[in-house]
Amino acid sequence: MQPLRLVIVAAAMVAVLALIAGFTSENDQRNRDEASATQSVVAPPPVPSRVVEADLPSTKTVVAQVGQTVQLTVKLDAVDSLVLDAFGLDTTIPAGIATPVLFTAISPGRYDLKLQDSGKVIGRLVVREARPGGSSGGTTPQAEPEQETPGVAEPATAA
Repeated sequence: MQPLRLVIVAAAMVAVLALIAGFTSENDQRNRDEASATQSVVAPPPVPSRVVEADLPSTKTVVAQVGQTVQLTVKLDAVDSLVLDAFGLDTTIPAGIATPVLFTAISPGRYDLKLQDSGKVIGRLVVREARPGGSSGGTTPQAEPEQETPGVAEPATAA
């Protein structure tokens, strides 16, 4: 009779261990599912507007960030070419026709928008470093001499 009790107790212990293992793996799977669902809900950081628009000639400064598309609408009294060597731009503008000029701001700096034939400056472009996600990343942003808002034109200073 003793060996029969031993077999029954051993079988009961195996059954209890199997139940415990089943619940543990179920909870682990549920925790993994919840963790992956939480990770996939994270929203990407906001992206600044990708296009900056301005009309030229203008006494205002066009402000953009690196990586943004700049769309200028240029209307001249005489045929001339708009040249911006830093961006490889050399576009002929016909007389009296509002002509769109598109390019990507690829490097930070201040640039005169100059006509090749007449030598006249018809505007100024300021390109700033792109700021990821619109935050300073925990550091203090650098102070800048002029406060400019991307995509907004402001009065230009005399050259």
